[in-house]
Amino acid sequence: MRAFLTKMLFLILAPSTATRRQRQALGTVVLIGVILMAVLGSFYLRAGARPGTSLLFWGICFLLMLWAVFLAYLEVKSIKEEFRSLEREIFLSTFSKAHFKKRGHEKNPASREAASRRCRQPPRKRDQPQPER
Repeated sequence: MRAFLTKMLFLILAPSTATRRQRQALGTVVLIGVILMAVLGSFYLRAGARPGTSLLFWGICFLLMLWAVFLAYLEVKSIKEEFRSLEREIFLSTFSKAHFKKRGHEKNPASREAASRRCRQPPRKRDQPQPER
């Protein structure tokens, strides 16, 4: 039980170092808490609570909502960071020299020369007859 409480306290105080699943679970719990507080608060305030109690209740509800927004921000930030690292990895694996050599795309002087010869030939005009082969 003590290890569980220590882990929960760690999640509460340092959510940026938690894993994605832990942040998602904590965010879900906090959002469920905010929804429950909003639903129960609407019934509780109808019964005629004192103003100080009402202010404290909605203040806690507001802080929990801000905490859920903060957790969502951390989640979006980590997703962006993971996307950038994967994008960089894909780019480097696609356009690295070793990758081109492995696939046989290394520069070939003969093919380069043939391509330059094709470019030097003047374009054929449409109204000229095609040469016979």
